[in-house]
Amino acid sequence: MSCAGGELLVADNPPIENGYQGPLPTFRSVISIPPVVNRLVLFSPCILHRINQFEGERYSVAVNIWEQAPLTTTAAEPPA
Repeated sequence: MSCAGGELLVADNPPIENGYQGPLPTFRSVISIPPVVNRLVLFSPCILHRINQFEGERYSVAVNIWEQAPLTTTAAEPPA
């Protein structure tokens, strides 16, 4: 697998509060993390981030890990 570009840019801004409705803050400064085969990067979804444009193959996985499911979750109950 190869990739040209595609750096993960993580902002140093304070995390965005859950439910925030205002405009997104601009990036003040950024940590740039280049894509590397088999690299796993974990961070809070409240942290501003983006991916630079790229050519090639790249896979991303988003996982929500909750201590308690949000009230808006409509997950189906397992069959009885």
